[in-house]
Amino acid sequence: MGLDAALVHAIDATGPEDQRALARWAAHRACAAAGLSEINWVARGLAELDRGEPFSPPLDDSRRLRDAAFSDGRVPRWHDGTPGLPQAAAFAALFDAAAPDRLKAALDAPLAAAVTHDTDCFHLFAEVSRTFPATAIEAKAERIDRQWRHHALTAHIAPRAQHRARLASSD
Repeated sequence: MGLDAALVHAIDATGPEDQRALARWAAHRACAAAGLSEINWVARGLAELDRGEPFSPPLDDSRRLRDAAFSDGRVPRWHDGTPGLPQAAAFAALFDAAAPDRLKAALDAPLAAAVTHDTDCFHLFAEVSRTFPATAIEAKAERIDRQWRHHALTAHIAPRAQHRARLASSD
């Protein structure tokens, strides 16, 4: 899965504050969707992210994070007892949102958040557009349909109209 090119350009065109806000928002949505946001150390990490502070343990170290994710019984698990893909993606969204490069954070965190939403990811991106209007783009299908109609108009109708105008002017 990747982001639509028009959305990437729209995010790139937003200001640095909106990019950082989008990244934080995506991390919060990802952690909520993965059932992690109520776990005290994850909630603390989200608050640190919001304040622009470095993460405290166990989020400050990948090994400690792995140990916490496997040992904390509140982290949702697959049938085999390991944290699942939504949880791994939520942690990725949290770390992506904290990336020093604000554009990278604004692009990667929503993409990781989309994984936590699985087949409902399209609703997540619709919510991005509602929450961050500067990123609103028309749906790809609507854009293709509009482009096709424009092409049909210019390729078929306009030449006929020009031909009729020439015939009318020659009379």
